[in-house]
Amino acid sequence: MVRGLKQGQANEPIGLIGIEGGRSGGGGIGSGSGGGGGGEIDRAYVDARIEAVKAQNETAYARLEAKIDSIQPGATWQQNAGLLGIGIVGALGLIFAILSWGSDRFDSGVSAMGAVEEALDTQRELNVAQDARLEKILEALEAQSGEPETGPEGQD
Repeated sequence: MVRGLKQGQANEPIGLIGIEGGRSGGGGIGSGSGGGGGGEIDRAYVDARIEAVKAQNETAYARLEAKIDSIQPGATWQQNAGLLGIGIVGALGLIFAILSWGSDRFDSGVSAMGAVEEALDTQRELNVAQDARLEKILEALEAQSGEPETGPEGQD
């Protein structure tokens, strides 16, 4: 269906190629006497159709304008300023909450460093004790075999 036409008028579109409805003879715009018997475009019909489309457009525009006019005005500047103030206070509160939480997490990490160092010291002591035991075992094995064992290249 062609836009701007009512039901039942779809077979009478006004287009750039030709006007199929409301003509008195064959042919399209400026066709003169060719095709289906010469005739001219009925100017009164075209003018009436243009006026009908204009009236439809004006009606639609008037409806749109009425809808726009019925919209309630927005908030006053005092209400907007109040909302802005609340938003700023809320944003600052959120920032301070994040910073304090991050600081707490950082402090707990720093205090945990002492426990980590203590665990490292304990592990170092265990490593030294195990190294001493391994040395004794290697010396005992060398004494049994009669010749010194060499480790992988570069180690002795």
